[in-house]
Amino acid sequence: MVAGVSSADSPPRTPDGCRLAALGYTGSSATGDPAFDRFAAMVRRVMNVPVAVVSLVEADRQVFPGAAGLDEPWEKPELGDVGKG
Repeated sequence: MVAGVSSADSPPRTPDGCRLAALGYTGSSATGDPAFDRFAAMVRRVMNVPVAVVSLVEADRQVFPGAAGLDEPWEKPELGDVGKG
């Protein structure tokens, strides 16, 4: 344990808990992110596929902060949050 940090502040030590903590530390959101768009475009080129999507699965939702090769309406950032309910 780190001095000054309680166990309640520490990330869970399960694989899923660590993954969720890492997502929280990145500050990612459901809005589009140019870095993730560039990454998706690179994957699309390298893999020679028509579409590439970056998907982040959080505890209560799945978001798509980056994509390449999608046409409207799928490329709109507000459609990136697909699962609250």
